[in-house]
Amino acid sequence: MFLTIGTIAILYQQTGFRAMTGKVDQSRKWKFIARSGCAILILAHAVLSVISAASNSVTFDEYAHLPAGVAYWKQGWPAFAMHNLSPPLARLVAAAPVVIAGVESPDVRPDLAHGPQNAHWDYGKTFERANASRYQRLFVIGRLGLLPVSCLGLWLVWKWAGELYGAKSALAAGVLWAFNPDLIAHGSLVGTDAFTAVAMLAATYLWWKFFDGHGQRKLWLILGAVAFAAAQLSKFTAMILVPMLAVMAICRIADRTITWRRALIGLLTCAALSWIAINAIYGFRGTFTRFSAHQFQSRPMPTLQSALPKWWPSLLPREYLRGFDIQKFETESGVLAFVLGDAYRWSRWYYYPVALASKLPVGAIGLILLSIGFLVAKPQAAGAGEISLLAALGVFLLLVIVLADVNIGVRYILPAYPLAIVLISRIWRDRAETVRSFWSTQRVGWALLSIMMGESLLAAPRYLSFINFAAGGQTSGWRIVNDSNFDWGQGLLDLRRWLDAHGNPPIAMAYFGRVNPRVYGINYSPITAPGDSPLVAVSTYYLNGLTHRLPTDDGATSWVSLPYARELREIEPLDRAGPTIYIYRATDVALAARRARNR
Repeated sequence: MFLTIGTIAILYQQTGFRAMTGKVDQSRKWKFIARSGCAILILAHAVLSVISAASNSVTFDEYAHLPAGVAYWKQGWPAFAMHNLSPPLARLVAAAPVVIAGVESPDVRPDLAHGPQNAHWDYGKTFERANASRYQRLFVIGRLGLLPVSCLGLWLVWKWAGELYGAKSALAAGVLWAFNPDLIAHGSLVGTDAFTAVAMLAATYLWWKFFDGHGQRKLWLILGAVAFAAAQLSKFTAMILVPMLAVMAICRIADRTITWRRALIGLLTCAALSWIAINAIYGFRGTFTRFSAHQFQSRPMPTLQSALPKWWPSLLPREYLRGFDIQKFETESGVLAFVLGDAYRWSRWYYYPVALASKLPVGAIGLILLSIGFLVAKPQAAGAGEISLLAALGVFLLLVIVLADVNIGVRYILPAYPLAIVLISRIWRDRAETVRSFWSTQRVGWALLSIMMGESLLAAPRYLSFINFAAGGQTSGWRIVNDSNFDWGQGLLDLRRWLDAHGNPPIAMAYFGRVNPRVYGINYSPITAPGDSPLVAVSTYYLNGLTHRLPTDDGATSWVSLPYARELREIEPLDRAGPTIYIYRATDVALAARRARNR
């Protein structure tokens, strides 16, 4: 708060009182508003993110991410084999304040012996037992460690929109980031999705600056290469940056902003710095060994092995290659997905359109439609910089949405959000002829922006389960999309509060998550062995008929689903603990089971 007030005071002093009294031109006034607004928006985004971080129990993937990150810091390079399904940078950043705060990091070697596909989940259980007394607090600290990254993303879209379109657009872009439920939700979790989105945003912005940077092009190239490397060290899907940057370069070559030679030098610089960074963070362990010596499981990697000479060296570390292979193998096996009441494996073309129509605020959807109409109405107003940005967004959406083989959350397309935000901010561009011709469009834009802010504030602090009111909201939207779009195991704090308010009775559970509910003081038994509990808590994930393992004191059960899920959905629950967990009487669950048997 003091930092924000100080920032505004400095801007006030530099700009002068007349900027707010109308005694100077409107451009200067809006610049002042945009600059001070950026500081306020960063503060607002940080506050909403902190509230979100403190309100969610440990989610599904966090369960493995943070323990692995702690192990990296405390046990060194051998621990990098613990969680190699994505590169380690985001986990290292999140775990750094946790290590400083003090944390137990059990030896990774016993769990590594269980194999690379299960080791990170098993080590998550080991970490949970070693740190049970302060488990939630450690994860909140880790979440806060990643909060500056999300705030950096806000500043970047504010900066980019301002440079493209002017002060009004900068302010609008900042609002679009600050109050976006998905960016708040995933920016306040220990994970790779928001981190990767910001790293990819920085890489594309700095690449754009490299084209237009005039005398500072070398600086923008170096910074862009660093951001590119950070993205590659965050998630394997960040490889999409290569065609994105390439198509941006082609657009600028076509308008003669840069030459082929400059674009090629830029791409080679990004590749070289990324190669150094990836190998350095893994300690060059396994680099330059024979590529043919690796044991791969996924389809493309053995194909690549057979295409290369036997002597060909591995140019990347062993764990990096192994992690990529395991991740690809898992997606080839078919990850369980859910949309519009239907469970399936692999992907469907309409998944992301439906998910976005449900997860984006209605105000944001209106702004997307308005910006498309604006672009169609005035296509000649689009500059070369905008066209390259639009091309990069198109490449990303084509490769991720059309070619994706995983449908488990909009978090996989978070890198598209900042690029879309910058393009949407075009509605408020400062060019005088545009303002005169489209003043009513800008007014509608501000109204839609206000609606989006209202939707976001009403959803606080449960941003992970945000569904817009047109799709049923948090009451029934889970019937359209689920998993990390709605129920990702974040509801144990809500359940504990409900149980405390009702005398803390024992309860049977079908809970979708990895954490043992006893860590949160919940006296529970799995629904597969309910005991004498008169109450049953059921995650919406299982109400949709989906299948997973239940956490217990002795580890996860075998795969479980509720064959009577459809019948249970037709029975009015006793209550609801937050958006994701429904409370039923045990007699009603038994009734649903009987109806299913007689179906």
